[in-house]
Amino acid sequence: MRPRALYPLAATAALLAGTIAPLALAQPLAPAERITCSGGRQFLLRTSTNGARVQIGTRQLNLPRKPSALSERYAGTEGTLMLDGEFVAFVPKGDAGWKDCRRSKIIPASSPKG
Repeated sequence: MRPRALYPLAATAALLAGTIAPLALAQPLAPAERITCSGGRQFLLRTSTNGARVQIGTRQLNLPRKPSALSERYAGTEGTLMLDGEFVAFVPKGDAGWKDCRRSKIIPASSPKG
């Protein structure tokens, strides 16, 4: 093959590497879990090794994972979340009313409403 013939191949490989590499770095999220709290409050939770995604109705919070020797801990400017077995401590910014929260069930992917 002539050197000039390799340029399009090299350009295509570089483009593909640029689009595939970020996908390889993304961490898959765990299946959604329904978290229920006192007073009938609830939210959906999905975790990964890098962080947690909390969905309260249409509001979505992304909390980065933080080191903790006691539990799984996620915290950021939007709030704090701690997971210890079935127990869940959750305090979103500006709303400390989430009390007595527990993991309740995993929601199958085929059932988006749970």
